[in-house]
Amino acid sequence: MSKLRKHFLVTGSGGFFVFGFSILIIGSALPAIEKSLGIDHQQAGLIFATSSIGFGSSAFINMIFSKKLGPFRSLSIGISIVALSLFIFVFSRTFFLLLIANALLNFGTGLIEVNAAIGVSVLKEKKNAGVLNFMHALYSLGALISPIVVSLFLLNVDDWYKPFAFAAIISTSLFAFSLILFKYDVVYEPSDTPFEHWLIVKEPLFWLIIAGVFLYVGYEVSFSSWLSAYSNEIKGIPLRISSAMPSFLWLGLLIGRLLSSVLSEKLGYSKLMLMLTSIATALFITMLFIKMMWIYIISIVIIGIGFSAMFPTLQATLIRHKPKYATVSASLFTVAAAAGAAIVNVIIGTLGKFLDLQYGMYFILSLLFAELFVVTLIYRKEKHETS
Repeated sequence: MSKLRKHFLVTGSGGFFVFGFSILIIGSALPAIEKSLGIDHQQAGLIFATSSIGFGSSAFINMIFSKKLGPFRSLSIGISIVALSLFIFVFSRTFFLLLIANALLNFGTGLIEVNAAIGVSVLKEKKNAGVLNFMHALYSLGALISPIVVSLFLLNVDDWYKPFAFAAIISTSLFAFSLILFKYDVVYEPSDTPFEHWLIVKEPLFWLIIAGVFLYVGYEVSFSSWLSAYSNEIKGIPLRISSAMPSFLWLGLLIGRLLSSVLSEKLGYSKLMLMLTSIATALFITMLFIKMMWIYIISIVIIGIGFSAMFPTLQATLIRHKPKYATVSASLFTVAAAAGAAIVNVIIGTLGKFLDLQYGMYFILSLLFAELFVVTLIYRKEKHETS
């Protein structure tokens, strides 16, 4: 293993762990933040929507500077921005500062997301889906641990900032390690002309993948973000226990992504996505109507398994389909993901304010049915092309 590959994989995997750990804090601490700062569900939805502004803008910035900086240096810069945003969270005591901190956090994580995928393409990894699923498994591990850490810190509602301080220390340490990537020359060589990058948009499969990631990030991020509040308000689970509920979702995501890193190449990308989305849809319906706590928790874990492979496997399908267009395709993939998260979170926040969060969950269910339709089309298209 070359030094560049080793340093990139360690930094990328660590970046995904910090990504998952940091992103989950605000959702897990949401009930405490709302009570401490006097924020309602609609305002919380707007905070989540700024995630997409930051995440999406990182993709455009990356397209502009990717050739000059390369994916490895850009990855390190993304980690530094995450660390900065977490320190801003620590000192945020107004709705406006929370908006800025969350947008900046997601700008940094967007750089991590895009450049990890481009880096895998540049290093010509033979099993794109396996490598990306492993990195996303580290994301899931961070997301699994995060709500538990939040619940430990939340002795009262005014302690909500303490998990952000803990995450800031971890991300700063990773940034210090990632600086080693700056010594490498830029090895990224995209296709010959800027115009050629955009030929990917003529591909029907590209638009199916874009639709798939728009829907997936919409329902996955929103479910993860609102799960604590939903468990507390609708299911009547106490605050400290409900704040840990996303851990069960991310336990499932971790298990699923570790399995998918092995199974994706054996089963085929689209077949794996179709199987897992079907499982997620069935268990989501169970979760909505079940009253027994232990079945509720098991349903959440299995939903996580069902969610697990979609994002990295869609991304790997896109990169494998046209690897020389990796910059534009990975960046537009990120923009679609950001748009899905923003739109769905605003809708759920609005439904939560004017109706209740149960209707927000019904909306997520409708997105799962739409995803099943899209994944079925991808499966049929890939099956037709290989026959």
